Amino acid sequence: MSSIHIHIDPVGGIAGDMFVSAMLDLYPEHKEGMLENLHCISALHEIEVEITPHEDSVLTGKRFSVSGPELAHHHAHYPSLLNEITDSSMTQQTKDTASRILLYLAEAEAAVHGVELDQVILHEVGSPDSLTDIVCAAYLINAVDVSTWSCASLPVGNGRVNSAHGELPLPAPAVVELLKGYPVHNDGRDGERVTPTGAAILRSLSPQFSTKQSPMNLIGSGHGFGSATFQGMSNVLRLTAFEAENKSTQYEKIAVLEFEVDDQSPEDLSIGLDQVRDFKGVVDVIQFPAIGKKNRLTVHVQVLASPEQAEEVATKCLLETSTLGVRVSCIDRITLWRAEVIQKSGDAVVPLKVAERPDGQHTAKVEAEHLSTIEGYRKRKRLKQTVEQQVENDPPQI
Repeated sequence: MSSIHIHIDPVGGIAGDMFVSAMLDLYPEHKEGMLENLHCISALHEIEVEITPHEDSVLTGKRFSVSGPELAHHHAHYPSLLNEITDSSMTQQTKDTASRILLYLAEAEAAVHGVELDQVILHEVGSPDSLTDIVCAAYLINAVDVSTWSCASLPVGNGRVNSAHGELPLPAPAVVELLKGYPVHNDGRDGERVTPTGAAILRSLSPQFSTKQSPMNLIGSGHGFGSATFQGMSNVLRLTAFEAENKSTQYEKIAVLEFEVDDQSPEDLSIGLDQVRDFKGVVDVIQFPAIGKKNRLTVHVQVLASPEQAEEVATKCLLETSTLGVRVSCIDRITLWRAEVIQKSGDAVVPLKVAERPDGQHTAKVEAEHLSTIEGYRKRKRLKQTVEQQVENDPPQI
């Protein structure tokens, strides 16, 4: 079974219109469906979009532009824009993706201005072109059904940009919030390279930044041009699509945090590590005995976490345990594709995790929390064996 992987190369940067035009250059067959979907939003009924071929004497690709009357709520509250999306007749998947992109934008603005989420006013994003970019991007993301995304380092840009709040430094404060944890670079060129909408779309894709990828077949590429021009470089976002024949494994980055504790009681350490385990971004917490300095019996703790939250997780470890330092590293790991499914067994509804192995076989495991609700070893064993065998014999599409 094949799967699609797209690599994002922000040569000139990334903006909403650049992402949409690059996707349409790569997958032009989705143009009509995108246009029909766009007019599911009542506030965008009078909006017109233009997708045109473009070249800069170096590369060829597409440009995406929006025209039409401005929305009445050009400076719109986040809840009202969200309602425009959720009350539309778009598919639920497209609604969810568009809502997620908008949420990332609103969270960034809330952090920058120190207000609650429902008080956020989106200025430039409340304009028709930005809302159009979000809706079109959401449709294309779901229409192409990409399994995984990766991205190269992002150019941050230099200088100032005009906004509803006055002149702001680049990268814009909301962009800084959205790109936290992502690799960036400064190539010395002035101008806005990453827009808030572009950054929010990127974050919604949860891209990997590892240079290692499983072997794949190259399908093609698409170029989306921005409106600005740069001396000696195309202002283009390039998307390169790959097809993987075996999608059972994936490469990803994981942060590894390690430390030792030799002067904290077992009871209190257990409480502290439970707090770490429940912390945002933590994947797993492992502990095992070791011999430390002066031949003291110590506890070695290893925490796996999202690289984006590694610093916050390290701070949490320092707060919850008596250790004086945390070692942090970022490594590659290979994981199996998996899915959470529900299987009916008689009157019971049983949650399971299903994984696809490299040989194409599937393995299933009933959630331990569900088994803990069933009294009797034989009943648990019978249910586990029956349900897992049913799912392995007729596995879902992962």
